[in-house]
Amino acid sequence: MNIPDPIKDKKILIVDDVPSMISIMKTFLKDVGFFRLATAMSGKDALKKMERTQFDLIICDWNMPGMTGLEVLKTIKSDDTLQSTAFMMVTATAELDKVRQAIAFGIDGYIVKPYKANTLYEKIIAIFM
Repeated sequence: MNIPDPIKDKKILIVDDVPSMISIMKTFLKDVGFFRLATAMSGKDALKKMERTQFDLIICDWNMPGMTGLEVLKTIKSDDTLQSTAFMMVTATAELDKVRQAIAFGIDGYIVKPYKANTLYEKIIAIFM
């Protein structure tokens, strides 16, 4: 899998409260050629990082304590300086109501755990191409 040149330098923020999931995601992303990666262990931590750094894509777990992925999405999409940031939701369930909620708030991609590296790659390419 080769990342098209316009995409390979995109900055990606991975948000998940489970360290092993962050590690898996980072490995997958590095394996397909993304290296400008940052991580956050909570929605609040992600928003703080977004105040300091402009990311091209947020890949966020849905189910997190304190602030869910949907709440992170709503916050980002309602902020004039952040709303153009692409957002992919990661979840263990593919409940249609949840998908509809995320679409209503402007989600750019959705992936269900467990997933394979090539599925993640294809979703990211679809967001940027």
